[in-house]
Amino acid sequence: MKCLPAGRRAFFLRAGLCFFLARMKPGDPKAVYIRWRWPMIFRTIRAIKFLFMGPVILGFLVLINWMTSPGDWWVQWAALGIGIAWFISLFRVITAVLVAGGIAALIAALRK
Repeated sequence: MKCLPAGRRAFFLRAGLCFFLARMKPGDPKAVYIRWRWPMIFRTIRAIKFLFMGPVILGFLVLINWMTSPGDWWVQWAALGIGIAWFISLFRVITAVLVAGGIAALIAALRK
């Protein structure tokens, strides 16, 4: 049963989810929800990772540009692309935090 697309996901997470889905009956709404929600979780995790890795990559590119051609600053175009991707990742993480906070506030309000 191929329940998740191949990719760079950790093996134990994929194996655990496949085992969980294999025990469900076909058409079970929980299985449909998990299959739909799973890629969104990894998208947010990759966005958090990129918030730290983007500036590191850009720093290495600046160093390479400074060492190889100090008069021609081609790194500005890489910085533009990485900067746009960094802001998209930042907004994705902020959205996830706001949604999680809203759900937590709703649960707290309903428990009172």
